[in-house]
Amino acid sequence: MTVQKIKKRGLEGGLDKLLGMGEYAHGKNNKNKLKRGYKKRSLQDKNLALTYLLIDNMSIKQVSDKLEINSTTLYKWKTEKERNILETSKVSRTKLDCLLIENKRLNEEKNILLKANSILSNSLRF
Repeated sequence: MTVQKIKKRGLEGGLDKLLGMGEYAHGKNNKNKLKRGYKKRSLQDKNLALTYLLIDNMSIKQVSDKLEINSTTLYKWKTEKERNILETSKVSRTKLDCLLIENKRLNEEKNILLKANSILSNSLRF
């Protein structure tokens, strides 16, 4: 076979490729290993997609088609955002509960001081 036919059929590498040897080895030291090129999305793209999903109530498919972003990526972004919102609301609820307890305690303290003040002012009149 000619070199062109071998390359055309994808047979270059032969036994090395089949056995995973040489440049086709997938060990830790193989720096020539081909990696899939992922497209990095900007924070603006992510925020725009989440705006469409969460505020405009567009479907994943619509946003995926409109912005040309993989639907799996959109699902991942959406679940991360929803998780962050839930955690934030839990923290806010915890802070609110603490503030309500403190407010109740301060109102009780205020009422006690008002009663003490009225008792003292009544006793000083006589």
